[in-house]
Amino acid sequence: MRKDATLAFSLPKSTYVGLKIYNVLGQEVCSLLDEYKQAGIYKIKWDGKNSKGAPVTAGVYMYYLKTNDYQCAKKVTVIR
Repeated sequence: MRKDATLAFSLPKSTYVGLKIYNVLGQEVCSLLDEYKQAGIYKIKWDGKNSKGAPVTAGVYMYYLKTNDYQCAKKVTVIR
């Protein structure tokens, strides 16, 4: 059974949104969002795969959310 990680965020106003996954070495694993979004609540699923579609190894990853006015980083753990 495969489980996806669900990354949730809300936007108080319409803005550009970038959402990327990085490994502990700071290397980009994949980009989940790079587009303009309307204000609202969003849930984005990450299937645990890199940008080439290959499953990533178990471990800790960081996801970075960036908008025109805000940025944050949080951890996500992949368990296989």
